Amino acid sequence: MDQLSISSINSYHWVPYRLPSSPVERSRFLAKVLNLPGWCSIHGNEYEVKALLATLLYPRMERSGKSDVLKLISGLSNQRLADCLRGEIATTTLVQKQWGLWSLNSKELEAMLAKHKYVSNFLQVAGAKSVLDLFKDFNSVKSTKLSVIVLSIIYSANRHIESDVNNEIKLRTKVRDYGAE
Repeated sequence: MDQLSISSINSYHWVPYRLPSSPVERSRFLAKVLNLPGWCSIHGNEYEVKALLATLLYPRMERSGKSDVLKLISGLSNQRLADCLRGEIATTTLVQKQWGLWSLNSKELEAMLAKHKYVSNFLQVAGAKSVLDLFKDFNSVKSTKLSVIVLSIIYSANRHIESDVNNEIKLRTKVRDYGAE
């Protein structure tokens, strides 16, 4: 397994995305990958790009490198962005890794996709439909068993996650499996 460090930010070889050439566009693209809310206020300077990249790098670093990332983020003059990045690190690495698909390596994404496809196929066999199909005709909903409605809601939620994982896989242009266990 390759070890990533804060110095890895200066070369983009580890980034699984094709990055735009200008710092402003790179910042916007990385903010979209991290799914940052609009109030984070991206200015698009090179230091912000480094902080955004450091946030992507954070889950794959050793403890000493993680403190360097937090110092880099604390050095941002844009406090809104700093708060957003700290929040991303907290929710995706300390609380629930799958909340940020960007924090998963390629093998983890493929495993997640396989699991959700399996669940979708199982639910379809059990009689689940998409919620949109189920609710097209209100009269059919009244005669549908509650168990089928519940299965259909779970099926639709699962398909939504499956779609998000597929989109993340398509967004990536290189396969890098840093941190794969």
